[in-house]
Amino acid sequence: MNALDIMPFGRNKGYQIGMVYLFDPGYINWALAETDKFCITDMESLEQFKPFVNPSTGFYYEYLALDELNFFIHYFDFTELLYLGSVDFKFSEKAKMQNLFKLKRFGH
Repeated sequence: MNALDIMPFGRNKGYQIGMVYLFDPGYINWALAETDKFCITDMESLEQFKPFVNPSTGFYYEYLALDELNFFIHYFDFTELLYLGSVDFKFSEKAKMQNLFKLKRFGH
């Protein structure tokens, strides 16, 4: 899977993986580190983009379907928003190692 593919499970099911990364990067990190079958081929590329932060709390958005995000989520594509974020995010070492392991296991 890559950033343009659709998230196949969980609370962000149905959204592009790249879009989930921009608004909920911790979820992608969790899915890579803690699930058996989820892996992405473009992890290093995703880390180059800056996720969005909720300006009122200073935290990452936690769900894509929040009302204030509906405009972005439903009318834009990951490729149209990938340069608009504001903070750095790096995947954990566990997520990186698990992703690499799964990529090899699945023949990528």
